[in-house]
Amino acid sequence: NQAASTVTVTSSANPSAYGGSVTFTATVTGPITTPTGTVAFEDGSTSLGTGTLNSSGVAIFTTSALAVGAHTITASYGGDSNYTAATATTSITVEALASTPAFSLAAGSYEPGQSVSLSDSTAGATIYYTTDGATPTISSTQYSAPITVDQTETIKAIATASGFATSNVASATYTILQPTVASMTPSAGVVGVKVVISGSNFGATAGTSTVALNGTAITPISWSNNQIVLRIPQG
Repeated sequence: NQAASTVTVTSSANPSAYGGSVTFTATVTGPITTPTGTVAFEDGSTSLGTGTLNSSGVAIFTTSALAVGAHTITASYGGDSNYTAATATTSITVEALASTPAFSLAAGSYEPGQSVSLSDSTAGATIYYTTDGATPTISSTQYSAPITVDQTETIKAIATASGFATSNVASATYTILQPTVASMTPSAGVVGVKVVISGSNFGATAGTSTVALNGTAITPISWSNNQIVLRIPQG
């Protein structure tokens, strides 16, 4: 006569994130020899797939197709010549992902002093971020105010919220263009003379920035991305 077998089943994560991979492990035991055969895995009445018992009586099945919500997973051992069939169940909850954080400024090339705000559409979400390109975790800096970007850097962010799995990683690289002076005409040492400074990545507008000549701040007459015009004051 066949002996009775015993089945236990566990999941690799509970809760798990929607779209994430979950592995179910069924272990079948018997009083004498190791059971052989296959184990069928079902989500309620829906068949997920099967796994073959290895020499230790263990069968595994991995899926990323579980929908958001609560699931009861049944592992059914079909039996073999020595052992009868047996089943076991385990419960798992699949959580929706929190929304991926959004950046107020698109990735790209900018002048220094950019302000980048982070936001998330998931109610009650908390955002964590890094500025060195590393993948953020809940141990990273918690976002609370706009981030000032004065040098080239990559900001990455995640969002967490109660009842939701951690969001996907948002990433934006900001290349800060440093001003470069190519020439000054005429000589900046001539008092009261108009000076034209040519170069690149000046990036400001007249009235918002000044130019320091020999330690003296001068407000330009005009300012474009590649040319600044100013007049050296008397005295």
